[in-house]
Amino acid sequence: MARPSWLRRDRRGPAPTSPALPPTFLDPEKEARFREVGHVVVDLLDADELRRLAAAHERHHPAPSTTWDSDFFDPSPEVKADVAKVIAETVQQGIDRHLVDHRPILSNFVVNWPGPDGGLPIHHHTSVVDDRRFRSVVAWCAVNDADEANGTLHVVERSHLVPRGPWGEGRPHWFESRRDLMVEQHLTAVEVRAGQALLFDNSLLHCSFPNAGEQPRRSAVAIVVPNAAPLRYYRWLPSGQTEAYELDPQFFIGNASPWGEWADPSGLPFLGTEPDTDTVATEAEIDALLRPGTCSHEVSSVAYTSHP
Repeated sequence: MARPSWLRRDRRGPAPTSPALPPTFLDPEKEARFREVGHVVVDLLDADELRRLAAAHERHHPAPSTTWDSDFFDPSPEVKADVAKVIAETVQQGIDRHLVDHRPILSNFVVNWPGPDGGLPIHHHTSVVDDRRFRSVVAWCAVNDADEANGTLHVVERSHLVPRGPWGEGRPHWFESRRDLMVEQHLTAVEVRAGQALLFDNSLLHCSFPNAGEQPRRSAVAIVVPNAAPLRYYRWLPSGQTEAYELDPQFFIGNASPWGEWADPSGLPFLGTEPDTDTVATEAEIDALLRPGTCSHEVSSVAYTSHP
């Protein structure tokens, strides 16, 4: 029997995520793809679950407040708590079908409303677990069909292999000098039908374009972690060190986050600091890792806005 691709060294670059990490997916083929390119599309929600999410989505987002809208930045703890509860309870059964003993810890609705100012600049997420021991997953669930026209997510395959340790909030982007190159050459659109989910590594670069359709592109998003993984808040310091705090998921409910940032971790149990040396691949390794993308958008239409 052939070994999964993540057990074989890739001739195009460094070996993907360490096989010593515990598996994320129950299906070996999905696990191999997740480790290799950083994302998998699955059927996650049945018709009743999808209707429940759609109703909650409509209740909290009946009309646009901004062209790109997320409950993560809602100032109301009651709204965030209701959204988190509905999404977590609705997606858990699907998560159990696909992932090995995982749970959502942060959930919110995201809407890309029609208009030229929407979309999401290219980025990856701050670590919520120690990425040297575990991997966390973003479950991006389509409440209605998402395609290139209405602003589906675009990803940079294999970019999740560039960070090699916890990535702290506030740390400068590793791809800053390559931002235009990423957009021009490495983006791949991932189209998903309502009820499907794009499951991607929390460290994977992703973005979206403005919604050129007539209807909002609605999605439910959850950060999903292994039950065995201790939760962490990491904050980067300009001195070149990263602070680690013990993270309680309720932190996201009770604390208002500035636009584009996490809330200040004051009050979380402090665990210590460590240097951020050797926590990102070298420039040569990045060149070897990344693949050409398949995005058909004109580069000029990317929304370089302040959206997180």
